[in-house]
Amino acid sequence: MSKRENVVSLCATTRSHLRQHNKILLGRMSSDIVVDVDLSEEGNAAKVSRQQAIIKMKRDCEFYIKNIGRRLIFINGKPIEKGKRAHLADGSLIEVTQ
Repeated sequence: MSKRENVVSLCATTRSHLRQHNKILLGRMSSDIVVDVDLSEEGNAAKVSRQQAIIKMKRDCEFYIKNIGRRLIFINGKPIEKGKRAHLADGSLIEVTQ
């Protein structure tokens, strides 16, 4: 594991995802888009963007999520609009609106 690489554990309704990357792409898998966490596996995700959000570990060794999709996302109930980012603390709840 590199100096800036860390392990991220994401627990969803139907699956858990364990990733060892500095950047994790959340979205809806398609024939031309590959994502690290496919939100369509969680149920009806037809309106979730193919590239909905990116989770990154920054230089401060903290994790942040950036909304890059069309849909609003919520972090612990706080709305995060497209193009905005938010800090992810341990145990944060990520919700994508339909």
